[in-house]
Amino acid sequence: MDTISSMSDQPQLTPREHKALRIIRDSIMHGRNGISIRKLQRIMGYQSPRTAAVIIERLCAKGFTVRRSDGSLKILAEPIRDRLMEETVMVPIMGTAPCGSPFFVEENVDAMIPISTQIAKPPHRHFLLRTVGDSMELAGIREGGLVLVRQQEYASDGDSVVALVDGEVTIKEFRRLSNGILLRPRSRDPKKHQPMMLTHDLRIQGIVVATISSEDAELFYPET
Repeated sequence: MDTISSMSDQPQLTPREHKALRIIRDSIMHGRNGISIRKLQRIMGYQSPRTAAVIIERLCAKGFTVRRSDGSLKILAEPIRDRLMEETVMVPIMGTAPCGSPFFVEENVDAMIPISTQIAKPPHRHFLLRTVGDSMELAGIREGGLVLVRQQEYASDGDSVVALVDGEVTIKEFRRLSNGILLRPRSRDPKKHQPMMLTHDLRIQGIVVATISSEDAELFYPET
């Protein structure tokens, strides 16, 4: 996982840089493909897009963000004062992994977000994953939200698991049967979402320990 700067060596942010970093972080947290310079200009109230571009350049120079090859921004560090508001642990938001590739690689991390240790309980490792689709809505996992996942390679009956099936990531209810593993959707539309019976090509990545709606996601950002 990403290394977070220590208190002694982390560059200081100006109030405007701090605000811009929060806006960029909010955009990533809500699953959007970053934020454009012109949109950042409008939100920050600048007259010129060049001013917003300079702010982004400063965040990159100070090691808080970096440009990906496609031009989108990735958050590398969080301001110390954010992380000291309460006891937190840095949890990665995982992007969509390419089919068949390893899930836990740096290229799949969109940002590192401070989450309360009351939810992301140590010593376990956790990650956040954006939810797509409505196959688990009866389990409280809804389209466009986030799930907090405890990283582990095993599950018990009834757990909502994040699993790799033939290289594709899916969230389903785990059931162990005598002749294999059943991954069961929890949907209001059973005709649309069918259970999967598996005897191989299944890799459990973790179990869902909390759900975060898109509306509540901002609560996981300590205010300054």
